[in-house]
Amino acid sequence: MDWHLVARVGNATPPTTRKGSERVEFFVGTPVPSGTTPDRVVARNVLATLGSAGRAPNQLAVDLFRFAVAAFVADQRVPRGGDHDGWTRSLVLSVPVPDMGPWAEASSLLSEFLSFLTGDAWKVAPYESETAQANASKSLFDSDVPSGVCLLSGGLDSFLGATSALATGERWS
Repeated sequence: MDWHLVARVGNATPPTTRKGSERVEFFVGTPVPSGTTPDRVVARNVLATLGSAGRAPNQLAVDLFRFAVAAFVADQRVPRGGDHDGWTRSLVLSVPVPDMGPWAEASSLLSEFLSFLTGDAWKVAPYESETAQANASKSLFDSDVPSGVCLLSGGLDSFLGATSALATGERWS
């Protein structure tokens, strides 16, 4: 069975779902239309908390945050089993963005990345929505932009990756 997971922000018109797909719809952050039940809203306060502190991520960071939250929700809500091998899920992830330009090429890379991480067949399909525009003030990433991000799990491979990154002399987060 194919699953279509649709993240929404505000009253934007979400994409249609292909016939035969199971649809799960949820709201990522704010704004959320009145009358929306709390079980359909995720990550409501993260961006608002950053904004109230005067430090909001730029639009691309907000978009990536929404993709990450939506992928997490998809992974949690869609059960394994029932497909041809009992493990691999077929997932379409639709996330609203105010500008499709940066996501034209990145969506295929995100699909590959998520497929590698979970062992599922992912298709990341951003859709244009003006309501996805962030209300950014001073951005966390406007100055002193790092060269990249290095994740540390505590294992030897993470340690070697971190030492390699530090050896470049560039700024990493």
